[in-house]
Amino acid sequence: MLFHKYLFISTYKSKVISIVGLFILLTFLLFVFLSRVEESYLLAVEEPSGLSYSPNRQSLYVTSDEGSIYQISLSGKIIRQLPYTAKHYDFEGITINPNNSNIYVINETTDELIELDLHGVLKNKYKVSEHMDNMGLEGVAYDAQRDVFYLLNEMQPGKLIVYSLKHGVKKQIELNFATDYSGIYFNQNTDKLWIISEEDNKLFKCTLDGFPEKEYYLYGLHGIEGIVINETESIAYVVSDSEDKLYKINLSD
Repeated sequence: MLFHKYLFISTYKSKVISIVGLFILLTFLLFVFLSRVEESYLLAVEEPSGLSYSPNRQSLYVTSDEGSIYQISLSGKIIRQLPYTAKHYDFEGITINPNNSNIYVINETTDELIELDLHGVLKNKYKVSEHMDNMGLEGVAYDAQRDVFYLLNEMQPGKLIVYSLKHGVKKQIELNFATDYSGIYFNQNTDKLWIISEEDNKLFKCTLDGFPEKEYYLYGLHGIEGIVINETESIAYVVSDSEDKLYKINLSD
């Protein structure tokens, strides 16, 4: 009787282990099938939140929630840390002016656009909007042709803000196609905005008025915030705030 009981328990445990193993295998295969991730790189940057590309230096710039800015390679290796830091501040977006390599950073704590020179030295600060309890400015992208910045208000409400250093806020467009809006990139070759949603795990290709034309589900990624798109719009780079990682994403259909 004891032997039969032991045999039943052993058989039950084996079935449970087999089911769990099968579930893990199917989950992995589903991830491989659905994932657009080509490469992932662990970053030596705590809570990376903003991402931009410098065509003049052929490298990426990333901001940290801890108030630091880094220049990194396309494989995530730190090239240098910029001298400008702001402890107790929350950097949530970064963009580069391709004409002079000036760097612009969004400070969510103060809702300011911070201007640095190419060496990372402070030049100026611009107040964009009133503070909104950690649901304020979240991303920034620069349009050199029009000399304007596209900024995001994260949620409640989600907004696309067109901002000029000379004239201030030029336009505000309420967004309603995602739960939140955590990162933005402007592609000057196609005149399109790329907007990312951390809550929805989605990437959207949009018009300059914030109308989504195409969306990509980024399966298996978490805490995605900063976004960079290559010229042909076939590759995206995103950073994960929660995983401290840089991901290279394939956007080809």
